[in-house]
Amino acid sequence: NYHPLFLTSAAVATMPPEEVKRQAPILLSPAGKGSSIALTKRHQRVLRRYLVFFLTQKLEKLLQNLNKGLKAHFNGVELWTKATNGGLQYNAAAEENSDTGGGAIGWQSFFDSFAYATSMEVDKHYYAMGSDSCVLTLYDGSLRSLQLSIDGVRILDKFSKGVLKQLESLNMNIAREDSDGIPRK
Repeated sequence: NYHPLFLTSAAVATMPPEEVKRQAPILLSPAGKGSSIALTKRHQRVLRRYLVFFLTQKLEKLLQNLNKGLKAHFNGVELWTKATNGGLQYNAAAEENSDTGGGAIGWQSFFDSFAYATSMEVDKHYYAMGSDSCVLTLYDGSLRSLQLSIDGVRILDKFSKGVLKQLESLNMNIAREDSDGIPRK
């Protein structure tokens, strides 16, 4: 699930200006209290592309910042900082025929190699971790959350069952067909 304010803001921000001008007076009037924002099929496609773009930028920015910070602590490790070619699951061995990676290591490979390598089993149920592992685990949670959010909008079926359902619960009118019946100028 996405935060309701985030989704509402994204829906309005990606709405064509003429639609905002048409719907705003209705929604803001006293009679418009029960009205809902209408999302055409085209608007849904634009919203989906925007959410993929926005979340991908956030993921890549966090990976770039991590890459800069980790070089000094992990012997010049170069992280894969793109959401493409598997994103967090980037596998340099699978990409060896292309020159896209430039010796970079994917987050998952890095995390498995370094975070878990510094873990030490204390008991069958408890683990003691070095301070660097704790920090990496916090970053891992943020990165995985972003990746799941991207997957939730990138895959059309997940977008329909997740984002569109959530927008409906926010009282938005989701068009189901290309001819959505919403009047145009």
